[in-house]
Amino acid sequence: MNKIKQMSDAEKQIMEFIWAVGHPVTTREIISNLPEDNNWKQSTVITFLALLKGKGILKATRISKANYYEPRITEQKNRNFETKQFIEDVQLLLNDYKYLFHQGNKTVVLAGE
Repeated sequence: MNKIKQMSDAEKQIMEFIWAVGHPVTTREIISNLPEDNNWKQSTVITFLALLKGKGILKATRISKANYYEPRITEQKNRNFETKQFIEDVQLLLNDYKYLFHQGNKTVVLAGE
């Protein structure tokens, strides 16, 4: 797999269940194990699963009439990716701040002031 892609919060919620189970799961298993306050319809879950497959995070195997989903990346690998992404985002913000702060004697107005 080339590069891990960012997941939405909803996609992460589904992946957290799949990682925790530790074996291939069906759409029905995923839906029945989501928090009750979620209220996602089957079509919504299927859409998220398709997005995760498209991002290369999940793979599906068709057996009889059901798709069985399993991760293509480990939970740890995803955590490492998210941590690296966070650090890169903070670094970009710091670089922007340093650029604005060091603009000679110009006054910098920060948001909210």
